[in-house]
Amino acid sequence: MEAVFFDLGNTLVKERVSGEAARKRMLDELYRCLREEGECINYEALKNALEKGFKECTERVKGCFKELNPEDVFKRCFESLGLTFDEELLRKALKAYFYGRVDTVELYDDALPTLKALRSKGLKLALISNALPDGKAVYEALGLSKYFDVAIFSFEVGLKKPHPLLFEQALNALGVKERESLMVGDSLEADILGARILGMEAALIVRNGIKVTLSVTPSYIISDLRQLLSLLT
Repeated sequence: MEAVFFDLGNTLVKERVSGEAARKRMLDELYRCLREEGECINYEALKNALEKGFKECTERVKGCFKELNPEDVFKRCFESLGLTFDEELLRKALKAYFYGRVDTVELYDDALPTLKALRSKGLKLALISNALPDGKAVYEALGLSKYFDVAIFSFEVGLKKPHPLLFEQALNALGVKERESLMVGDSLEADILGARILGMEAALIVRNGIKVTLSVTPSYIISDLRQLLSLLT
């Protein structure tokens, strides 16, 4: 084995607060940003317009492996509110909203010890995450970038796992073959199926004794990332 690919959410990081609390924190940061930029808006109106923008953009990509475009979401939101905005305001708003999630997540205890050990063994590491800009913000804020040779986020590619293009980009970036690589993640469809389609090995991480119905067969099932160290030896 030459390389190990990791998912991000529920594999390396977990939520510190509920999803509702995280979304409120992100909305608060967006509201603060727009007010500082001189936009007189109502908080509830902003909340409703943003939810509408996400819903409309999600419907457009429903039933396929395309990722929604966060810029489209915000443009729809701003248009709904009647805001006159430029690209600079859009950039600031996107950053305020998605970086607002950074403090709502934390690393699993087994994440860094495993990444450090794998690096010490000379293995190449890649991250492949179905994520919007908040995922990339979390990745950077938690210092994960120093452990990975490449990081691929679905919002930058425009496609989501299990689409093979994301895995192929990682394989090409690392210069490794499918049979030399192992994918580790918590989703049978996104992570395990995506890897198995290309002929990669795949390890399903199942934490806290959660029972799963296997619609696709992983190479391994683990409950702690540190188990990878014995598997790879």
